[in-house]
Amino acid sequence: MSAYIHPTALVNPGFTPAPFSIIDEGAAIFEGVRTGSFVHIRANAKLREGCIIGDHVTICENVDIGEGCVIGDFALVGGPAGVGNEAADHPVTVIGSGSVIGSHATVHAGVTLGRACTVGDNSIVGGACVLPDESEVAMGIVMLGDEG
Repeated sequence: MSAYIHPTALVNPGFTPAPFSIIDEGAAIFEGVRTGSFVHIRANAKLREGCIIGDHVTICENVDIGEGCVIGDFALVGGPAGVGNEAADHPVTVIGSGSVIGSHATVHAGVTLGRACTVGDNSIVGGACVLPDESEVAMGIVMLGDEG
């Protein structure tokens, strides 16, 4: 099966999606982005220049991934912590330029990672976490911000 790119997605002409990938409405794929197989980039997500996305990754609604980020296999970025699957239910999630999100890691909706942050494999960053530039979340850590 080939990939599916919604007609309203803004995709750099040089982008070639891997097999079984889905790019939803309003998503923006900038120059030099590479994605693995079975990637789902949901509505209004932005993948800026030079991002590398592993296999079986989901980038949820309203996620802005900065230049040169690397997202490991089986990661979930911008998923809601609770019930709800509409784009309106997803607050903006920002991943700063040069950040790395490890394999099987989850970064929930509403999180902001500064530049050059690292989220280790199997970690969860949730709530309203705002991590400053060059922060590191060790492998297997659950970090929850203040929700209120």
